[in-house]
Amino acid sequence: MYKETNTRSIAKGISWRLIATGTTVIIIYFFFGRLDLAIAAGLIESVLKVGLYWAHERAWFKVRWGKKKIEPFNIWFTGLPCSGKTTIADAVFKELEKLQIPLERLDSKDIRDVVPNMRL
Repeated sequence: MYKETNTRSIAKGISWRLIATGTTVIIIYFFFGRLDLAIAAGLIESVLKVGLYWAHERAWFKVRWGKKKIEPFNIWFTGLPCSGKTTIADAVFKELEKLQIPLERLDSKDIRDVVPNMRL
């Protein structure tokens, strides 16, 4: 899993503020016809809202409500030789990787290397 860093939160805030501030500047200029007023309002709004966004993100990061922990689990594929276990396991592994959770995949050939005299 990945943890949201302060730097990433700030970068997200800045990228969003560029879009939002541009919109604010255009709206104020449209209504008042003053570019200086539009730019000043856009800059003040940006600085305040980046700070508020950062504080909001950090606060929600600490709140546990609504988060669900993924408990560790094992999936074993068993069956006859050449029955498609590895093919299915590969497909399941790819789908689980998309969830960005820590994974480790062991195949019978990996176990044979660890325990060479064991018959699987």
